[in-house]
Amino acid sequence: MKNKIALFLALVFFVGALHVVYANALDDGMADYYQKSWAQAQAEFQKVLQNDPNNSLALVYYIVCAYRDGDFTRIMGNLEDHLVDYPDDQHAAIELAFFHYTQAYIEGSDPAQALREFRQAALKGPNPLVHTGIGIVYYDIGDLTRAQKELARAMDMNPKDVLAYEYAGKILLSFAKDPKDALPYFQEVVALAPNYPDGHYYLARTLSQLGEAADAVAEYQKTIALDPLGVGRGGDARMELGDLYLKLGEFNKAREMYREALQLDPNNSLAKARLEKVAKEAQGK
Repeated sequence: MKNKIALFLALVFFVGALHVVYANALDDGMADYYQKSWAQAQAEFQKVLQNDPNNSLALVYYIVCAYRDGDFTRIMGNLEDHLVDYPDDQHAAIELAFFHYTQAYIEGSDPAQALREFRQAALKGPNPLVHTGIGIVYYDIGDLTRAQKELARAMDMNPKDVLAYEYAGKILLSFAKDPKDALPYFQEVVALAPNYPDGHYYLARTLSQLGEAADAVAEYQKTIALDPLGVGRGGDARMELGDLYLKLGEFNKAREMYREALQLDPNNSLAKARLEKVAKEAQGK
């Protein structure tokens, strides 16, 4: 009996340690990505996927890293070759669909092929990633009713699907204009992936619309800290935080945010206009 208990405890410890390792891999991947260390980030996200193949956040970042690092075509070709030999491999089919979606999104082309591939993958059996992928494509093409249905299915099947929560929240925030109902979705994103800058960014926007200025400031600051180079939403966060400071009459802080946004993008005409506005309003005070 003692040996069985010891074995059970050892197994529990091992599983817990494994969870920590892969949680750290996700955090490390995020840190590397937002420092533009694409190859290192890609390797970390791959570790996450080895343990959790249905991790939508890690999968999308893995693919984007491959695109930025020039490894995209090779990996996609390998997936296509693999599916010729193993046509029933649903996960490979889903991954290939995400590759086509990412390519269409980055290049601004029609994601129709990705949608077809997600639907084909769905025929192979139930899988939360299929519904997440279809939901994201429907979101991008503006079919929000279908997007909501697919994302809801994904969350039902996988309550830890970060991207499903994020996109469901974005529909409520940006299209339904319902920040109150959007709030719990972004809170869940941040709880599941605390080092994901976009989660804090959308939570900040939601809180700002709800009139929770102090909490919104804190979330914008977290976004900036996690994305210092403005790889993702870090630049937008600086602009929106500057606007919030301007609204609060904190002109020096607003000026600092607009200047930082301008450093990230010297062609940011809106940041230049905002700096002029700060100067006028501060002078008027």
